[in-house]
Amino acid sequence: MAAKLTDKTRKRIITDRANGMTERQIAAKYGVSQTTVHNTLKNDPTTVQIVSEKKEANTMDMLAFMDSQKGKAQQLIQHIIEALDDPEKLARTNPRDLATALGIIADKFLDNTPKAAQAVQDDGFLKALKGTAADDWKDHGEGKQE
Repeated sequence: MAAKLTDKTRKRIITDRANGMTERQIAAKYGVSQTTVHNTLKNDPTTVQIVSEKKEANTMDMLAFMDSQKGKAQQLIQHIIEALDDPEKLARTNPRDLATALGIIADKFLDNTPKAAQAVQDDGFLKALKGTAADDWKDHGEGKQE
């Protein structure tokens, strides 16, 4: 059976969540299930707004951090591209590992908007990279070119 909360307890739950407590912490504090806490918060428009604003602020903080790291990311990408272009290193290193590293770094720092995706497609870089990776993969005998 669902817990019956008083208005006072509902308001305290909402206040605790607004002050940063997790739903699990709140449930333990008031001796109710996490589902009860979640439903209480979900049904309160003020809480929904506060949580939405907090998520937006966190997103903006992360984007600002990523923007501050672009120079480092560009240097790493340059090193990986140079390694992909060095026949000696290619002979000693699995191309899949280098391509994976490049892909991870690029994914973290690319603008994922449709306009940005179109720009990447239009400049031919992605096609060239895929072609190089497929050729290297085939040359090392580690896979089949599709």
